[in-house]
Amino acid sequence: MQLAAMYPGSEVVLIDYDEYCKTHRFAEFPSTYPFLGGNPATGGLKVWYKDQLNIEYVVEDIRNLSYGREFDVVMSVGLLEHVPDEHKPEIMDMHRRFLRPGGYVIMTTPRNQLKSRMYYRVMADVMNHTYRELMDIRQMGLYVYESGLDIVRHGYIKIHNGIVAKER
Repeated sequence: MQLAAMYPGSEVVLIDYDEYCKTHRFAEFPSTYPFLGGNPATGGLKVWYKDQLNIEYVVEDIRNLSYGREFDVVMSVGLLEHVPDEHKPEIMDMHRRFLRPGGYVIMTTPRNQLKSRMYYRVMADVMNHTYRELMDIRQMGLYVYESGLDIVRHGYIKIHNGIVAKER
């Protein structure tokens, strides 16, 4: 939603395989939460709200999507760490599958640091029990680079690694 506010008029497609994410997490996200973005009328800044943004929410496994290479930005927040190494190339291919030439892939993964390790240990009983790994930015960057993407920017976003990349 922050990206949509930064680029007014953009079309956003949110995708998750879990209906709960659409019916609860997204649906119950406060409509009064402000996102600071651009104002096309003045060239300045404007506060945007969820209901003002052009968002479609699709409940589907990403392997079954019928979209082509039609998105300027393909973003995943916390996906890569859920699969073992032998399946990571497939995850990276899914990002490229929907990316327009010249577009960007933006990815985050939980960072391997003391705070994160403590959180996963303390919250183990209530977190989902699927495969999950913590990684550092170099490890994440290697997966991204080996998949045919060049890293444009990388860094940390609180407890996450973040990478912006383009196809080679």
